[in-house]
Amino acid sequence: MAQEDGKENTKFGSKMNAGFSKFQDSQQKSFDNFREQQQKAFEKFKESISKKWGTQNFLSSSKTNWVEYSDDQESRSLVNFKEGTATVEIIVEPEEAEDTEVIKQKMTQAVEDLSKSKGKIEDLLDEDDPQNQLSEEVILKDQFIDENGTKIDDSNSKEFAEKMVEEKEIEKQQIKGEDGKDRVLLSVSIPLAPDYLQKRAENILPIVTKYAREYQIEPALILAVIHIESYFNPKAISHANAIGLMQLVPSSGGLDAYRYVYGEDKVPSHFYLFNPENNIHLGTAYLQKLMTVYFKNLDDYENKLYCSIASYNTGVGNVCYAVTRTTKISPLIAQLNTQKPQYTYNYLHKNLEYEEARNYLQKVNEKYLMYQGWMK
Repeated sequence: MAQEDGKENTKFGSKMNAGFSKFQDSQQKSFDNFREQQQKAFEKFKESISKKWGTQNFLSSSKTNWVEYSDDQESRSLVNFKEGTATVEIIVEPEEAEDTEVIKQKMTQAVEDLSKSKGKIEDLLDEDDPQNQLSEEVILKDQFIDENGTKIDDSNSKEFAEKMVEEKEIEKQQIKGEDGKDRVLLSVSIPLAPDYLQKRAENILPIVTKYAREYQIEPALILAVIHIESYFNPKAISHANAIGLMQLVPSSGGLDAYRYVYGEDKVPSHFYLFNPENNIHLGTAYLQKLMTVYFKNLDDYENKLYCSIASYNTGVGNVCYAVTRTTKISPLIAQLNTQKPQYTYNYLHKNLEYEEARNYLQKVNEKYLMYQGWMK
């Protein structure tokens, strides 16, 4: 009877495993189909922009750059959150480029539009579509100031835009679109307020604090990760398809975090991950999983901290391998429990395989200490 029960259990387990594998395959297939459709939409958008701007002049959002085009695709803005600059560009016909008043009018409108923008998640869709809105409030709120230090809002945005266009140098460049037509590209650059990153941190602090409390993760650590991952760029997206403020890859870190939070195997969509609250929720939960699941048996908090920071960038297996030349966690735990945190930090900073990971550990740790001081 026991043998028969064992056989039945084996059959049941095999069916469960087969069912789970099918589910995983289905999830992966759905994600692959989604990525394929997303890539097709991006290529369609790129082709549309290139007709007027030329392929060599096409720009899109990155980890640190927020790029958006107007609905008529004849103006665009690029905000570099790492450098603290906003650049507004317009394209005009060659004859229009000689009309000073037309240029001032178009450029002023583009600057004003940027100062009021709440952004778009999907470039091909309308900004006014609530589902496509990148932010609930103006993205550059309190991040433009005039010469007197006055913050720019609806009441003075037009005056500010006019003044910037009047005072800043407008650069001109001859371009040719893929439609074969010659055009003139005009651009003006405007610095963000000196404390723009602090303002961006303050704007998301309520969300950070909420999930810091829920997952028992220091707010300073969450802010440090966001700072280095995206420089608080709400439309951050990397070449590896890491999305949002905390740069989660939907099919890996995003899936892992979603499973950890909701107990469900689901690949979160880019619409989901571009939402700041969703992104910070999953990113913070993933930090907790690193510290309290993977590295839970490390005795010293700082050892957990350094291993978790490095793992957020390069993965747990790579951190283990750097320390013990094996991807298993238990040898790492045994070794690091005999070491002081400073030794762990120095060792990881020197021996992590990838330079990006070594630099990441240093940068996040520096910002972590900075935000600890800022929040006192």
